[in-house]
Amino acid sequence: DDVCRMVKKGNDRAFIERALDKRARSMVDLGAPASFALDEAMAAGAADAPVQLVAYACARCPFCSVVVPQLYREVTEGSLKGKVRLYFRPYPLKSHPGSTEGALGLLAAARLGRFWPFLLELYAHHDDFSCANMVAWSKAAGMDPDAFDAGRQDPKLREAIVESKKEGLRNKVAATPTLYVNGRLYTYELDLEVLRDVLEEESEKKR
Repeated sequence: DDVCRMVKKGNDRAFIERALDKRARSMVDLGAPASFALDEAMAAGAADAPVQLVAYACARCPFCSVVVPQLYREVTEGSLKGKVRLYFRPYPLKSHPGSTEGALGLLAAARLGRFWPFLLELYAHHDDFSCANMVAWSKAAGMDPDAFDAGRQDPKLREAIVESKKEGLRNKVAATPTLYVNGRLYTYELDLEVLRDVLEEESEKKR
């Protein structure tokens, strides 16, 4: 299927061979898998899914605002339902204004049990983001705005973000989103059709 997609796009043999080599490096176990301090409050998809997908993402990254919601919908109601368990790891980038504030909001939402609804709300408002608006978005995501506002100011959340960043650096995260498939760094395309194909292949292999 992957080859057919590339042929349809008009890619030549050399391009396809390079692409498949890159895909293979994301699919073959080489060395010890990466380790993560995962939070079930930031997980989506079946708990017994054979594939663990970890996503380091920034609350203000334009690419994350597209890829992460797509993956969430796939693992909760799409073709990857029952096959993939998705975990979010906050990785704010200084190059994205408001990234730390956004990450604090996400962690506060996780504490209140509304992580994914708030994340989807936050990314849906990527182009009109402001720290002040997050309180209103917390209400839209089903939270008490006062509890959310107080929660995001807890110093422990900043400590959690620092630890998540350190973990990402140990795992060689250089950009967002960065994905890990069953502990392996994913280096192939982030197109949803390709991701779906890769993750279904991994699921079949594990089953």
